[in-house]
Amino acid sequence: MADHPRPPAAVPRQGDARGQDPDVLGRAGHRLRERRPRLCEARPGGPRPRHRHDRVRGAARTVRARQRAGAEARPARDAGRPGRLPGLRADRPGARRPRQPAARRLRAAPRAAAPARHRPRAEGRRRREAAGHLADAAAAPRAPALVRAAGRAPAGRRGGPRGRPRRRVPARQRGRARHPAAGRAGAPGRLVRDRGRRRPAGLAGRPHRRHALGPAPGRRRGVRASARRAARPPGDRQVNQRFQVWAPAARRVDVVVAGERHPMAEADGRAGWWTADVPGAGHGTDYGFALDGAADPLPDPRSPWQPGGVHAPSRVYEHDRFTWTDGRWHGRPLPGSVLYEMHVGTFTPEGTFDAAIERLDHLVALGIDAVELLPVASFPGHHGWGYDGALLWAPHEPYGGPDGLKRFVDAAHARGLAVVLDVVYNHLGPDGNHLGDYGPYFTSAHSTPWGDAVNYDQEGSDEVRAFAIENALMWLRDYHFDGLRLDAVHAITDHSAVHVLEAMAQAVSALSAHLGRHLFLIAESDLNDPRLVTSREAGGYGLDAQWSDDFHHCLHAALTGERQGYYCDFGSLETLKKALTRVFVHDGTMSTYRGHRHGRPVDVEKLPAHRFLGFLQNHDQVGNRGAGDRMGAVLAGAGLSPGLLKVGAALLVLAPFTPMLFMGEEWGASTPWCYFTDHQDPGLARAVSEGRRREFSRHGWTGEVPDPQAVETFRRSVLDWDEPAADPHADLLDWHRSLIALRRARPELNDPRLTRAAIEIGDGADGTGRWLVMKRGGVRVAANLGDGTVRLPLPPDAARPLLASDPAIRMETGVNGDSKTPALVLPGASAAVLG
Repeated sequence: MADHPRPPAAVPRQGDARGQDPDVLGRAGHRLRERRPRLCEARPGGPRPRHRHDRVRGAARTVRARQRAGAEARPARDAGRPGRLPGLRADRPGARRPRQPAARRLRAAPRAAAPARHRPRAEGRRRREAAGHLADAAAAPRAPALVRAAGRAPAGRRGGPRGRPRRRVPARQRGRARHPAAGRAGAPGRLVRDRGRRRPAGLAGRPHRRHALGPAPGRRRGVRASARRAARPPGDRQVNQRFQVWAPAARRVDVVVAGERHPMAEADGRAGWWTADVPGAGHGTDYGFALDGAADPLPDPRSPWQPGGVHAPSRVYEHDRFTWTDGRWHGRPLPGSVLYEMHVGTFTPEGTFDAAIERLDHLVALGIDAVELLPVASFPGHHGWGYDGALLWAPHEPYGGPDGLKRFVDAAHARGLAVVLDVVYNHLGPDGNHLGDYGPYFTSAHSTPWGDAVNYDQEGSDEVRAFAIENALMWLRDYHFDGLRLDAVHAITDHSAVHVLEAMAQAVSALSAHLGRHLFLIAESDLNDPRLVTSREAGGYGLDAQWSDDFHHCLHAALTGERQGYYCDFGSLETLKKALTRVFVHDGTMSTYRGHRHGRPVDVEKLPAHRFLGFLQNHDQVGNRGAGDRMGAVLAGAGLSPGLLKVGAALLVLAPFTPMLFMGEEWGASTPWCYFTDHQDPGLARAVSEGRRREFSRHGWTGEVPDPQAVETFRRSVLDWDEPAADPHADLLDWHRSLIALRRARPELNDPRLTRAAIEIGDGADGTGRWLVMKRGGVRVAANLGDGTVRLPLPPDAARPLLASDPAIRMETGVNGDSKTPALVLPGASAAVLG
């Protein structure tokens, strides 16, 4: 339709012709565009039309005259044939029918009547053109046209109202056999080369498929176009680079580009935002923002690249320069997956993304489905856990920067591994954090262990909420992450009607639908509140999963016997049974450690088990111990059998929850994983070291506490990759591989219904030892957590053993004098799987 309203032309005489008859060219609702008349146009033999509708009506009268002439000669020719209503045309084009070109071709504008001697040749030319004989048609004489060919504008400038170019009809749409009368008035009847429009850029100079042909079959328009484009040449710099920043309290903002200051202007319609276009700036250009004439510029709060660290200038980074190869990757759903938590800096001796790529095949052989990276946002110094990030949009440069991170994700997807990123939205690190200089990113209305809380519900919080949500979308969209783990969401205070976590979940769901990839959010919370993973339709936040600390505490305390700190509420097999069937031990019950009731019950009839992550070790539970000792060292220090590592692995991997391993856990790594930092501020570094020692002394720790700032503390935490091939590590690694393979092979082990898990326990009170049997469908997991042998009666139809952690495990009969009743004999610290 034209872009402005116009009165309708003639009304069809014999009903609606569905946009096929010339009489309805001007009628609204038929999506036809009418060309505006030009002053030079005139009908042959008549005066210039005074109004554009006169020309349309004149052309219509000419067409109707031809139709009446044909109708007079039709009775003799069509005798005996079915008739049709006058004034209407057939819906489908007929073979060699007059004035009806072949399908896939737009009809030319109505032409004035030509002298009789020219009509046969013009009619023949139209037939040849309809049949595709363009060469013959071009050579045939033309009938006089309403618009002179010499006066026709270039193809890129024709046809639209007010001189706007018409939209090209994509090649795929030309095959939709529209009736010729549906063509635009005044459109040329022959194919011409479009010289007036610049071709869109594309590979090897060809028109890009998205512009010329539309999306290919089965491909969504605009979905991950960067995955299909070649990388931009390094020397191809942008003509202009737009810089923008939110600084609502500033009276003046300058962007400092390559040492030169450029004043920024307040953005129209965006309160508090400042913008500036700098010619010549582009990929690789260093910049910063100077507030109110300050001499030293600050890094961009949304800096995509910090090659010099958190105190250095920001650098422009163009995401579309990277060549992705994961165009066929559609993600991996969280249900049924096995996760692997990894710290890039200590996963390999090199501590880089590229070095970690070389170890991805180990994870594939293990059976891992998703790799969860500890935070990689830029933080001060060379090494650290990553939870003191200062610039949340820039990957840590010592790990490999933006390109290194993309190479890692791309390589993981090539191996069928999803990648999850740990992100922190509850605080920022104290060193290199300048968000407070820009705006009200923090508020004293709420407090956290790190100081003032991030401002999600006070004045100015709209932009702060957008900062966090858009950051989450950036990692998923620009770096192709498959999910995010949200750190300590219990420390996020937001009294808004729509919590920021709910708003983030909504935004991620929309992005997932747009990209056509599985995307998910996993929360860490100690609130024991199932509303985090309850759907938004049911009144929850709509997150996909959350960590289950209660399961960890139960399993750790049952295996090690530890009861200090928060382990005081756990340790009995009764609490482990509750965790396996009800998720939370503290579901409104009294917490001795906290001194009050804690938690909320989980509706096991509605919530699936895969929305809760189970683990025996993770970075917090290992790194926050005084010496960073892993489970193997804890058992050895308590004089317990290392066989309990296999028992714990069986109960973890085959439990109803989504299991997660901590790096090195699969082979029982002997290297510790300590708390380490590399703060550049001497005062902050000293405060962290002294505070760490005071914290553990208050908890009664008598051993040595490694200095977090010491480089040796960091180096001791690096995995030793010679261990997996040596005993006893190789045996434990094979046990983990077998468990994960069994979990994938048996459907009942991925059944999300918690009501289908049946647990039997023996707590040793009757002298039978400490044992637990977990039944899930046709699979039974029997575990002996004590040091003595136990005999567990089995039903007569008990299945055969599938896995055994100890060669002394055996089946026998004759229990209680009944030769038909089988029994499973479990030595101390062993586990068996039957099915």
